[in-house]
Amino acid sequence: MIVINNCFHWIGYHLLQKFLEGGYEVMGCDPITSEKREHLSMFVGRNSHFEWMETLPDARKKESDIIYIDVQPHVLFIQLEDNQTHTISTPMLFGEFMDREDDGFEYKDTFISFESKKFNEEAVWIEDFVDILFSLFKENQLNKDWKVKSLSKSMREEEDGDEVIYVRQTDTVSNRLQLIDEHYQQYTNLY
Repeated sequence: MIVINNCFHWIGYHLLQKFLEGGYEVMGCDPITSEKREHLSMFVGRNSHFEWMETLPDARKKESDIIYIDVQPHVLFIQLEDNQTHTISTPMLFGEFMDREDDGFEYKDTFISFESKKFNEEAVWIEDFVDILFSLFKENQLNKDWKVKSLSKSMREEEDGDEVIYVRQTDTVSNRLQLIDEHYQQYTNLY
């Protein structure tokens, strides 16, 4: 079983969807404090592999088949079956359901324009990131800390060790931005 804390945060929602699509039992924890989170809960509420709780249980079960993922804005905390916790530092992510303005979004307390060099070099599409995380999970590679970065040349650094995973974009940033614009037009009432 996978337990995802903050499962209706926009990143948590994409993780939740990926694990459900992979056939896993998922328990989602989220107090649903906004209308957007409430709508996201409706997208999965009737899935028989999904169970929702408002908060994480105080005493986590000591069963060997439960993995906890705590979703925070720039890092994921993964607690494995052996109770060891590891982190996955996320890159600048963008995708459906993220909080944004027409021309950009807030990232680490700084407004990032969709037209900026920083965005075009560092941003990673949420689904590409989730696919990487799911691959690490399937290959039992979550037993150490990871840092995920865009594959762009400017993001590669000499001191990057084997704990860095570079994500190759599966489509152009402009095509992804068009998908986000279409999504936001369809779900305007959520924002």
